[in-house]
Amino acid sequence: MRNLLTDAIVLKKFNIGENDVIVVLFSPILGRIEAKAKGARKINSHFIGHLETLNICKVQLYKTSARYTLTDCQAHATFKNIKNDLILLSHSYIILELLYLTAYSNENSTEIFNEVLNVLNTIEIHKTLLILDAFKLKILKLSGNLPLTSFCTNCQQKFSTDKTITITDEAQILCTNCNITASQHIQVDHNIIRLMHYLNETPINEIKKIKFTKKQHSQLKEAINIFLNNFLHQQLKTEEFSLHLN
Repeated sequence: MRNLLTDAIVLKKFNIGENDVIVVLFSPILGRIEAKAKGARKINSHFIGHLETLNICKVQLYKTSARYTLTDCQAHATFKNIKNDLILLSHSYIILELLYLTAYSNENSTEIFNEVLNVLNTIEIHKTLLILDAFKLKILKLSGNLPLTSFCTNCQQKFSTDKTITITDEAQILCTNCNITASQHIQVDHNIIRLMHYLNETPINEIKKIKFTKKQHSQLKEAINIFLNNFLHQQLKTEEFSLHLN
């Protein structure tokens, strides 16, 4: 049994009993955990206003062998601009769902936590469309589920003169000579692969605005989501909602 103090992002919460709340948190030192906040729904609770989804908080936890109990919580980032913009809020919920599905309990997640802070702080100010795509690529890379984007998965040759690249439903990236092996696939412009490489290698808060067509952005999103679906074995529910807003 011990007391723990850590920063955490509120991923989601749900009610339990008459006044209590179970909060799902993502912490740099604990990964994804669930904690019980006793009396959090009482009108005089010291948790009121702090346990909102998306908030970054300083939390104090009491850990037993069975569970975590939240004893104190102070929000220090609430992202008001995001919460007042429906499209940005939907993008942020995609980030939270991705964290919920990929994070593990009792796992050091400092690198991912810092990436989340970067992406939320960036879209709070700049509203850059590519930021969400970049975050997805970062998660794929950190989890070891992003294929090499400079070489053909099949023949291992570096892409050079290929004008179009084939991406299969099995998340293979194939050159022109190898794409005959693909059954279900999409074809994207080679510049899309270059853009993916740029987004993956560039810190999120340093990503510059890039001119691209609606078709190119659609290809980019489709390609990234193929990789995500193979990693998660499911589609993001929040992504489906977001499509109706853009």
